[in-house]
Amino acid sequence: RCFSEGWNLIKDEYLPMVGISLCGLVLMYLLPVLLQGPVYCGMFVILFDRMRGRQFSFERFFDGFNFFLPSLLVTIITLIPGLILTIVVVILVFVMAASGAALEGDNLYGAIMGSIGLLAIVLIVGVVAVISFQILLSFALPLVVEERLGPMDACRKSARAVGDNLGFVVGLVVIQSLLLLGGAQERL
Repeated sequence: RCFSEGWNLIKDEYLPMVGISLCGLVLMYLLPVLLQGPVYCGMFVILFDRMRGRQFSFERFFDGFNFFLPSLLVTIITLIPGLILTIVVVILVFVMAASGAALEGDNLYGAIMGSIGLLAIVLIVGVVAVISFQILLSFALPLVVEERLGPMDACRKSARAVGDNLGFVVGLVVIQSLLLLGGAQERL
């Protein structure tokens, strides 16, 4: 139902939406962290306009920059867990390499296998935690636009909304992931 409603929202303006998406991708490529939030907010401004029956307007995309600071802060908040995971993994790899340099023979083999196992566990747990955090905050930017919330209030309200609708949100994420995987398989 969500995908159908989403399609109905943009199908009359499909090519202009593709154009705006490409414009947004170029902007995010130029300055990824700095412009990601405002670009997404601009997309939400247009989508909320369409939900209200308003005509498509390319200029409204740039209204996302009216939410520059709150959207930048939400973007930074969503990046923190991934940054922490990266730092932990890098430190872990350096510690493993340093401790492995002093070992020989069977001790080295055991240390390498143990290190690989530990690294795999840290990565799996870390990636699940990062994805879960991202899902909890998935409504933060739309809330910044729609309800004009500050970054922390938007993040809290998003987490509550996801928590209150956890089964639905998880199902939506699974379906979306399968569609993305299916599209990726088609290209291979």
